Amino acid sequence: DAFAAFRRGEIKQTGCMVHLVPDEAVDAGPVIGTAEVPIYRTDTLETLSNRMHQAEHALLVQSLQRLIVGDEEIDEE
Repeated sequence: DAFAAFRRGEIKQTGCMVHLVPDEAVDAGPVIGTAEVPIYRTDTLETLSNRMHQAEHALLVQSLQRLIVGDEEIDEE
């Protein structure tokens, strides 16, 4: 997981993504939005999880808004 990778010195941030899921494969759809989430030296698993959930919730709202208005930058093919 991201917290363990951070503690091993492998990463300095994590993030989340929203994308469409076509019938062919779960990870094959176009990306609707992404958000980077920094990991701080003082983080615990709980503080990182809380910040990650906040980012996920905000990203989900932004992504749904993009879909509702028909954002042309989302290539659905």
